[in-house]
Amino acid sequence: MNARTAVILWICAFVLFPTMAPAQESMDSALLDRLNKHYGSIDTFVADYVQESKTQALGGPQPITMKEINRGVIYFRKPGLFLVDQKEPRSETVIANAEYTWWVIPEENKVYRYPPQSRSGVIKALSGLLSGREKLEDFFRLSLVETDDSELVIGMSPLEPAEDFQRLDATLDKRSLKLLAMRVIYPLGQEVLFEFNSVQEDTALPKDFFEYSPPADARVIINE
Repeated sequence: MNARTAVILWICAFVLFPTMAPAQESMDSALLDRLNKHYGSIDTFVADYVQESKTQALGGPQPITMKEINRGVIYFRKPGLFLVDQKEPRSETVIANAEYTWWVIPEENKVYRYPPQSRSGVIKALSGLLSGREKLEDFFRLSLVETDDSELVIGMSPLEPAEDFQRLDATLDKRSLKLLAMRVIYPLGQEVLFEFNSVQEDTALPKDFFEYSPPADARVIINE
């Protein structure tokens, strides 16, 4: 899998091979109330990320697992604005605003434009947690996957069967409920794991931060 495939995972979902779900426990009402209050109260999220994409492909007598590592910075502001600034292995940017989703590839002088309703995969999964919907349980089947002294892992499965990701496992700081990691599992098993560092909540972002216009000399590919 190349760098282009890794970036487009922010825009669309891939389907490959089945994955077994971990054991889960029901979530108590006190924790659910804390989650709803916390993510309902924050307006922005900024963090460095490391993305690991895992894909299984048939090769010889046993499946082969291919991995791709990407690094960058992610910015989010309610009600669903994203900017994903990939630094490694090459510079690429995904900007999701009210009008379009843009995928910018400076090395190739190309810009891909998608309609906002085409957002899926990682962007839709992350937005589901960060958007601060009034009650997460109205949109997700929630469960406590794992817990220790410092962290919680919350399983979030969409209630609507049309959603294109099967489950989101969110690792949260047990005390502050800050998002530390996120594993997105697609319907037939492809996985994307994100680890977040230097997490900032409610940091100020410029009003026009998520606006974008392609350079005049860029090749713009429009996808309707």
